Amino acid sequence: MFDSLGGAGHRADQRLMARDSASARLLRQAGIDLPIAAGQELTCPGSTDTAGRPVAGRVGYWVAIEVGRRSPPDADSSLTITEGCQWRTGIHRSGYYRGETWGFAWRNGHWVRAGPVFMFVT
Repeated sequence: MFDSLGGAGHRADQRLMARDSASARLLRQAGIDLPIAAGQELTCPGSTDTAGRPVAGRVGYWVAIEVGRRSPPDADSSLTITEGCQWRTGIHRSGYYRGETWGFAWRNGHWVRAGPVFMFVT
């Protein structure tokens, strides 16, 4: 997923941040230490101002991770990773989001990846 960052542009000064503390904690467990966005919006790196120039300020992507666990404990679960930023072209703004959900199943005493079950881009 991180290899795909750039769907809404790329700049040398772009940032990558965790969307929230839960995502930051899961990323740290995977060996990726990111600052937390804490409600701050990041403007997409490919955004432009009203003159068509690259926007100034904080640009980059946030990453959110959600784990879905169903009951009972041996039921299938899911992992969703979403990247996002605030797209801007002139005075127009909209959210850019890209995500994938993978399914996991508990089989024979261990988790088995069932592959991507849902992908989205806005």
